[in-house]
Amino acid sequence: MTLFHEEGVSPTIRLEVTEVQTVVGFVAAEIGVSILPGSTRWQFARTGRLVDWDWM
Repeated sequence: MTLFHEEGVSPTIRLEVTEVQTVVGFVAAEIGVSILPGSTRWQFARTGRLVDWDWM
């Protein structure tokens, strides 16, 4: 949450899921956003919905 607040964004969490496939499905359907570890990027890069955010 700190990353969001540093960027001036206050997200409202309506649903929290733990399965990466579910998270990516929500993001691909444009009904959510997520921060995933870089190790998951190669698995889901073909969705075209992943964005690298260079925050460090």
